[in-house]
Amino acid sequence: MSESGVGEIVKEVVSGGRGALRRAFGPALTEFGEMLADNARFWRFSNLLKIREKVERIVKERNVPEDAMSMLPFGDAIRTIEAASEEDEDDVQELWARLIIKAAEGKATKINKLHIDILRSLAPADTALLELLHPSILNRIFSSEVEIEAFNSEMNAKADAKWRKFSEGDRAVSVQNLLRLRCITSVPRPFVASNVLQEIGGREFRTNGAIVDPLRFEKMLGDLVTLIHQASGSIPYDASRPIPLVIGSNFFPNPRWQLMVPELNHMLTPIGEEIMRAVTLSPKVDENN
Repeated sequence: MSESGVGEIVKEVVSGGRGALRRAFGPALTEFGEMLADNARFWRFSNLLKIREKVERIVKERNVPEDAMSMLPFGDAIRTIEAASEEDEDDVQELWARLIIKAAEGKATKINKLHIDILRSLAPADTALLELLHPSILNRIFSSEVEIEAFNSEMNAKADAKWRKFSEGDRAVSVQNLLRLRCITSVPRPFVASNVLQEIGGREFRTNGAIVDPLRFEKMLGDLVTLIHQASGSIPYDASRPIPLVIGSNFFPNPRWQLMVPELNHMLTPIGEEIMRAVTLSPKVDENN
């Protein structure tokens, strides 16, 4: 790439007129451009140009008024530009664009180091799994088997549309990366400890009670330790099993009440929920309002 070609890319991004990216970043764009050598400048500003195009597209799609976006604090802007400019994957650039818009709109989202550290560590497969798991179904209550079947169909179709298009190897790496980033964890299984007790007594003993069965107690402790290690990501988690559900006020799950979506063996952590909240846009603004 010639020096003039690099200059055109930089000029295209930095000038930006009254565009949404320029309104969000202000002079931080110019300051950042002056920090880079030519080759790095071309690559990183090419990435920013793509993000700018996504920002402008989203703003147009959502009918966001020009005066609804304000300039980010200089520190937030320069940190965001530096991290976002290193991203050349289209799916992850989309998340950066959404984060920038929400922060510039000032609607309950402020770019912080957590957002930046997580987004710069994501791959396209990671974004697909996060979007599949959001919003969380952890506290969702199902009222019937028909509702469960419909939900299974809906979620499997959503998984097929994007997440399952990645190779098995990419999906395995993605799960480990999101565990490492503490964005996901394994879904807790129902854990019943009552079977460790063995009933004793009877008429001949004139007493009733129970004692701990040592073998069942040992197995219970082993299962508990396994769940702890799986939740931490230190040992593999069997994500092929169906997820048992409780319907209504029933305490014990019915074998027929199951989520048949393997990916839902994982769920978002509070960190994962925060990231998805920061990059999930509200419904489009109605032109008539």
